[in-house]
Amino acid sequence: MLIDDWTETDRQSLASAQLVSARGAELCAVVVIVDEANQDARVQVPPVQALMTAKEIPGQSN
Repeated sequence: MLIDDWTETDRQSLASAQLVSARGAELCAVVVIVDEANQDARVQVPPVQALMTAKEIPGQSN
């Protein structure tokens, strides 16, 4: 499981999944505080759970 503060493109999740896979294991989930990634970015990463989306933060323009 990868725990991160913020995701936009899921590049960090993908890189982590590749590192874990290279060691013979599998990244089974991603947990973030703020999720800003679109669904197209999710194709290659495990399920993502978030506490909130960027749109839920007051003052965010996304």
